[in-house]
Amino acid sequence: MLNSSKIVVVGGANIDIKGYSANTFQHGSSNSGIIKESSGGVGRNVAANLGNLGCQVILLSTVGKDFKGEKLLTDTGKSGVDLEYIKVMEDHSTGTYLAVIDANGELVGAINSMEIINGIDLDYLKENLMVLDSAGWIFIDTNLNKDIISWLLNKNFSSKIIIDPVSIEKANKIKNKLEDIDILTPNLMEFCYLYDIDSSELDKLISEQDNSEAFKLIDSNREKISPDLGLIITLGAEGVIYSGPEQNFWEPAVDLNDKIIETTGAGDALNAGIIYGLSRSKSIKEAVRIGQEMARLNILADDTVRIDSFNKLKERGVL
Repeated sequence: MLNSSKIVVVGGANIDIKGYSANTFQHGSSNSGIIKESSGGVGRNVAANLGNLGCQVILLSTVGKDFKGEKLLTDTGKSGVDLEYIKVMEDHSTGTYLAVIDANGELVGAINSMEIINGIDLDYLKENLMVLDSAGWIFIDTNLNKDIISWLLNKNFSSKIIIDPVSIEKANKIKNKLEDIDILTPNLMEFCYLYDIDSSELDKLISEQDNSEAFKLIDSNREKISPDLGLIITLGAEGVIYSGPEQNFWEPAVDLNDKIIETTGAGDALNAGIIYGLSRSKSIKEAVRIGQEMARLNILADDTVRIDSFNKLKERGVL
């Protein structure tokens, strides 16, 4: 039976190793700084953020039978995520994500080793079909195999499907499946790639804050390719543009008075906030605002997932 408040996340779980440069990053040279290790992965981060917000969330993912897998399960379980259906694989190491962050909190570069995600295969998903069938919302991580994403989108679940393209390379996996998605949360470059739009034209309209022309360009392309899809385009400091069958709006970014620590993980927090809002029957505008507040919390700390997000949003009057 469908549970409109239950959320299922299908995606990657890995250990993040992050190096933070103490000064201006020097390419091709050794840089002073600090190195931290934490639990991560797009799917896992979204699930953990939702768990910290008090949501009923199940994570479908894979970990190795090693100390990294044990850490992931322990950390994610502390967020209240249901881990009953996690696939533990003895013949693979838990995924690892290695990132370098500059002194301004921006990502310099990263390498991921996530072969284990191929363990999220058809047999595994069929074993957990009842879990997927019972969800009100399903978040899909585009690190998954393209055929697996297509299978999930072709199943016609009664739940709503939300996807973050993650990157232009990974966005290719859903380029011909946009009409099967309910909510899509690309950044500007990913949106332009998916809808074959000249990014320079749209970027100019946004920088000039020409709302009417920007909406016209976005809406016309969305309606032509995916008329029923709700499109949430993230613009960083410029805020968020929403284009959907019922309305469009430009939500400004949350004001920041504090120093940005790092931006990695902000997109996962944003997605979790949006899903939280929609699963609680908030309007799309309210859900986007919650998502932006979650992203704000994320970039003001070096934690990939903020365990205090619910209380912080309560303090700010968002929830």
